[in-house]
Amino acid sequence: MLDFARCLVLCALVGSVCAACPSRCECSEAAQTVKCVSKELRSIPTGIPGYTRNLFVTGNQISRIGPESFIGLENVTTLSLSNNRISEVESQTFSRLRSLRFLDLSNNQLAVIHPEAFTIQNQSLRELNLSRALYNHSSVTDLATSLRWKNTIFSPISYQPIPIEFYHTQDSGRV
Repeated sequence: MLDFARCLVLCALVGSVCAACPSRCECSEAAQTVKCVSKELRSIPTGIPGYTRNLFVTGNQISRIGPESFIGLENVTTLSLSNNRISEVESQTFSRLRSLRFLDLSNNQLAVIHPEAFTIQNQSLRELNLSRALYNHSSVTDLATSLRWKNTIFSPISYQPIPIEFYHTQDSGRV
């Protein structure tokens, strides 16, 4: 019993080192990775350990993301949010992710992308994957506005190309 009490005190003192893994996620401190894959989540889980560098929240039911989605995740370098049905990316969504280098938003339903959605404080973003993510023509305009604004602040980023079918699917309503 005394050892358990000491462990609790130690964990309280060192914080994120002893951070618990959010329910319905798999965490590996050794790999600095958290995976929340196909768990029917409706939002980004809270309580993701501070050691996390690689965060995979894919195949869920998340419809919008905002700056509150990534509190305490300054160390994340790789963020995969593919296949989540995300339709809205709010302003400053990624601003707290100071180390973010790779962002995957592929296979979502992005309809609204706020102008400052891709603002990141230290210009760390290097790769942005938006394959099969742009839902309609207004999302393309929103994206262009967001990236134009962002490019005045950040160094060059590599983007995944928009497939040529994009320009030929106007009748379906989905681009």
